[in-house]
Amino acid sequence: MPGKQIFQTDKKTRWNTFTWISRTFLIVFVVAIVCVVLTLSSVQAPKLPFLDISGKLNAKQLDKLKKSQKYKDFSIAKSHLEKIRRDRQ
Repeated sequence: MPGKQIFQTDKKTRWNTFTWISRTFLIVFVVAIVCVVLTLSSVQAPKLPFLDISGKLNAKQLDKLKKSQKYKDFSIAKSHLEKIRRDRQ
């Protein structure tokens, strides 16, 4: 079988396509590596409030908690959920 190989061609379109795909892949890979490095180097932990769960609340703290709006909202939501549960049964 003398002559050209099966996949051989005189046109440069295959080589040009391969080079552009390779360049695109290389650029995307470099950008991804830069993004990963920047993300890992700029990790910031948010400041969390100190929660002392070891002890119980004293009377003053309990009164303050019961007067807060969050406690009232929670109580309303809890009673609403209990009502829904009773209705289902």
